[in-house]
Amino acid sequence: MPTQQGHTAYAAPAATQRSSTASLASGGVLTVRRCLFVDNRATWGGAISMWMGWVSLSDNRFVANNATGGGGALHVSDNGDCATSPTCTGFEYVIVKSSGDYFAGNMAHEGGAWYSQRVDARIDLQNTSFE
Repeated sequence: MPTQQGHTAYAAPAATQRSSTASLASGGVLTVRRCLFVDNRATWGGAISMWMGWVSLSDNRFVANNATGGGGALHVSDNGDCATSPTCTGFEYVIVKSSGDYFAGNMAHEGGAWYSQRVDARIDLQNTSFE
């Protein structure tokens, strides 16, 4: 299980980034704790992009991240209607848990801070701030 803890991710010096600072595809669990994401840029999810899996965020700060597509800080997408299907193994859909996270000044074409391509993604927010 990938875990990031206590890191700071600033924008790379390159003029254009196509991928997020952290991304996970095709299932799995991503845990990010006490990290700072500042001024990152991507097409989808300026700081984090997640496709089919679980992401657990705790006590992070996402500031001034940008995406030309969706999710200035966080983009999540799943595999169609699996979130309501009893035959799913658990990684075909997206679960996002956020506790004590702070989002400020993030921008995107769709969803300034967060963007979910599926309305049935499971999102649990606790003590999470958006400015």
